[in-house]
Amino acid sequence: MGIRAPKKQQDNSEGKAHISAPSKSDLAPFLKSGEIGKSGKATLKIVSVRDSASEFSDWIADVKLGGKMYAWGIKANGGNHRRLYAKYKAAWAGKQVKVEVKTHLGTKYIAVSD
Repeated sequence: MGIRAPKKQQDNSEGKAHISAPSKSDLAPFLKSGEIGKSGKATLKIVSVRDSASEFSDWIADVKLGGKMYAWGIKANGGNHRRLYAKYKAAWAGKQVKVEVKTHLGTKYIAVSD
């Protein structure tokens, strides 16, 4: 199951399409360090990348891990952005990326492996 676009509903009386907001079931959960597994290392496939309006990330990478889809936030000029850009420039979609769980100030996070 992948990320689906919201279903387009029939035209309303004004001739404009009515597009409903996506339901929670249409959105992939955010990738968390606990999803990586006991080894703390995994390989993700970046399916697509989109802009984010969040204060926590500048892009959302839609990634596949173990047959499940997740959303993974990437912050501009952060370590993950620098490593991804150094390796793939701006063409991240379709790439296999090795990641590992790291800890910073007591908080676990997912880092792109070199």
